[in-house]
Amino acid sequence: MFPIGKSKLSLREIANYWARDEHQPASQNELLQDLEAAWWLGQIRGDTARLDFLKRMFKAMHDRDDAGVVFFVKEAGEPPPKMEQLSDGSIQLYYRPSISLPSKDISTWDESNCEDAFQSLAQTSAAESYPEMTYTLYWIELTFEEFTKWLVVRGYPKPKFWRPLPATDQPKTAKRRRGSLERAQRAIAALFPEPVPDQVLLPNKVLCGRVHKWLEKSGLPKISDETILRAAGRRRK
Repeated sequence: MFPIGKSKLSLREIANYWARDEHQPASQNELLQDLEAAWWLGQIRGDTARLDFLKRMFKAMHDRDDAGVVFFVKEAGEPPPKMEQLSDGSIQLYYRPSISLPSKDISTWDESNCEDAFQSLAQTSAAESYPEMTYTLYWIELTFEEFTKWLVVRGYPKPKFWRPLPATDQPKTAKRRRGSLERAQRAIAALFPEPVPDQVLLPNKVLCGRVHKWLEKSGLPKISDETILRAAGRRRK
């Protein structure tokens, strides 16, 4: 299995494989948090722009009382903590990470005026503060070159788990097949944080239908039912 021969890996995959490297003292979650922070700070970029991701977050979460972060416009000032009255009459305060934005009009945002928001989000944990967005964030892909350059800057040793194969050893057909399988795996991970239910509880037709809907909603290309079933472990690779 090791070293991994792919030219790109997602943040989630990198953290998973990196945690298995010899003499690696950090856990998978700690490494993933480190990669998240680096991405928000612009130290790594991958295949997703952080400004676009921030806009999607704001659209999905800014008007929700149950969101794990609270957005506010600088001129309006930071909002007070969320309050909840308990059965004994006391008040419980809930402090959520506050994300300062230049305005409510996302068309006015750019990399420069959203720097405070990026800095604040680098201090958060997606799994804790906005878990509904992790299916996109964790699947941001880095090239081997970008990852290793960041490691050098941070003073980390070169990883042993990743050694991309030469381009000539990665036929286009195989790449397309892997891309489809990875999209299926991404959808399944988002839909089923726990292991996928068996076929009695979740028939193949229902499973495939849910994955197709998730891909369509996420704006990702279609894939075959056969690929979905392979990703779910219901067909041989």
